[in-house]
Amino acid sequence: PEWSELHVLYGQLLVLLNEDMDLALQHLDDALKYGPANSNAVGLQVQLLAKRGLNQEARKKMELLPADLRRKLLGSVEAEVLLATGDQEAAFKAAQEIAESQPEVAKTQLWFAKLAQQANQIEASAAAYYKAAELSPRDPDVWSQLLTLYALQNKPVELENAFREAELALDEEYLPLVTAKSFELQGRWKNAERVYLAVFEGRLDEIAVARRMADFYLIWAQADPANSKKAASFINRLLRASYEGKIPVDHPQASWARNQAARQLAVTGDYQNALRAQRLLTHGVGEDNLPVADQILLAEILATQSDPASQGKAIRLFTQLHENQRLQKNQILMFARLLRNANQWERCEDLMLDTLSKLGADTQVWSTYISMLIDRGEYSNAQSRINRLKQLDTQGNAYLPLMATLAHKQGDQATVTKTLKELLPENLGGALTPEQLQLVRKVASLAIDCGDLKLAEQLIQFYVQRTPEAAYELLRFHALHGDAAKAMAEMKSAFPNAMDQVLALATQMLRSRRPELGDQFDEDINQLVAAALRDDPDSAERLLFRAELLEIQQQYPQSAAAYDELLARKNVPERVRAAAMNNLAFLLALMGERLDDAEKLVNQAMEIIGPIDALLDTRALVRTAGKKYDLAIEDLLLAVVVNRDPLKYYHLARAQLLAGDAEAALKAWKEAQSLGIKKEKLPLIEQPGYEEFEAKIGNTDQT
Repeated sequence: PEWSELHVLYGQLLVLLNEDMDLALQHLDDALKYGPANSNAVGLQVQLLAKRGLNQEARKKMELLPADLRRKLLGSVEAEVLLATGDQEAAFKAAQEIAESQPEVAKTQLWFAKLAQQANQIEASAAAYYKAAELSPRDPDVWSQLLTLYALQNKPVELENAFREAELALDEEYLPLVTAKSFELQGRWKNAERVYLAVFEGRLDEIAVARRMADFYLIWAQADPANSKKAASFINRLLRASYEGKIPVDHPQASWARNQAARQLAVTGDYQNALRAQRLLTHGVGEDNLPVADQILLAEILATQSDPASQGKAIRLFTQLHENQRLQKNQILMFARLLRNANQWERCEDLMLDTLSKLGADTQVWSTYISMLIDRGEYSNAQSRINRLKQLDTQGNAYLPLMATLAHKQGDQATVTKTLKELLPENLGGALTPEQLQLVRKVASLAIDCGDLKLAEQLIQFYVQRTPEAAYELLRFHALHGDAAKAMAEMKSAFPNAMDQVLALATQMLRSRRPELGDQFDEDINQLVAAALRDDPDSAERLLFRAELLEIQQQYPQSAAAYDELLARKNVPERVRAAAMNNLAFLLALMGERLDDAEKLVNQAMEIIGPIDALLDTRALVRTAGKKYDLAIEDLLLAVVVNRDPLKYYHLARAQLLAGDAEAALKAWKEAQSLGIKKEKLPLIEQPGYEEFEAKIGNTDQT
């Protein structure tokens, strides 16, 4: 059993006979365990691992081979493994040497063209596609890919010449494909679709055809998102072929389909879809052996989830990828934000400073870091960094918003107004481009964030005058920040044509401005809810609005009964059901009633939308009410990892104080205070308890 040569022979024999590949890999591993590396055996092992998509492992084995033997033993596999593990420069160099050694082989040139394009070597890719077209002029796919690349490069002369050459070179039966590509590149999507469907009639389940149609619809979806459903149908054909064994799990088209399906699921923002996306990515290979591109996608998907487990996993993945220098700028910034949210500021700052040392002229990196400094209250450091950013950002688009935000944090409203006005287009009185109008809208939003409501209203009015279809934005401003009576009149006027939208806004207005407005608009809004339910008595969304409004109006037993009524119904949309469960659990916790039911409700909501920070917070309130302080603290410590919310730190401090840990409670309370906790920001039902806690923690602090 310790005779390494015998393990080599056994592994080679299994491959030769096309038998158990897992056993073959095991014997090749054993050969390395018991003896020196056999180059032929290691080369075979690399090829087997790469074929299965286990590129990280293949890369490790490949590095056992002498550099001068790799190309001879592995051929194109070396470059493909390098590319799959994120080393674009080395992959391109290796592929280029192969292409230069086989200048008259069309297949090699086409392979090199695709790899060069993946490695962002666009000029080399175009030259190789053209060479492949010269060597194989009757292949429509080569011409199609060359035309696409010229279009991406925005080279109209080369594009037109390539069209002419393709028409002369291709047989008549293939000309429709070039015609379809021409329509596609001109944005004449319907025409292109008709041609493709006619050419591929009866062949849509073929792997190559399904991939081509999926690509077409994905490109079209960038102009018209409705076509993403058509793309999904062809992606699903490829996935089905993989599941049914028509193509191997590690087939390039199966891997591509899993990646695309995962992306489409992830962008929905739905927790269950995110879980499906993760399962798709890891199907057949497992997380440890994912190609680098899939590892990055998995980390990005996890980072968008609001549950601590997913974000912790994303941090671990990003950490490994960053250590191996596999992350691009946007992924590094996503990683930094995760670290900041997880209260790992030292790691976050080290990462940002390291990135600035490499990308010191990138205004996005500067802006992200300065925003973090402002958020942490490091105003002097932030100002110093803004001064340096100002030298890079001659237009002011990056540093001026940061100046306004910093001035607002420091209470300098005069500088806020002055800075915001500097951001606006100079020719406000004249004709504005769509881009300039969007800038006005953006500055209005920033003015709201910075507390300059007068300027915000002026800008929103200006924007709506120029863009009448955006009238709802002015109504929203009035409801949340301006003249509430005017907003109420406008909501009544808009109600017949936008019932759900108006009810959502009315609920938000009452919740956010209750201390200011009191009950003066309760009757008006109750009438709107009643009218909406007469219009559709079975609408789950409207029943949810009714229950929420009863809670805001401090009719707590009636609100709980309304939530119970809603949850007793069948066919309630899952997200509405989860929201109702969470709201009812919160209400029961603060009322101190039916606490076992409340905990079951919030656990069921977690099954639908995941153990996100908001649900962890609710469950902690339930557990605190039930005197399960340790469990409540456990939930809240997880919740604040994802979201440094002052309300959650207050809940944590309260649970810790009740558990008898005054020192920890005081620390959490100070964090809540530093983040701006105020009684007025709490739901009315929580405010009496807050006052009681504030008195107790004050006594603790003094002692």
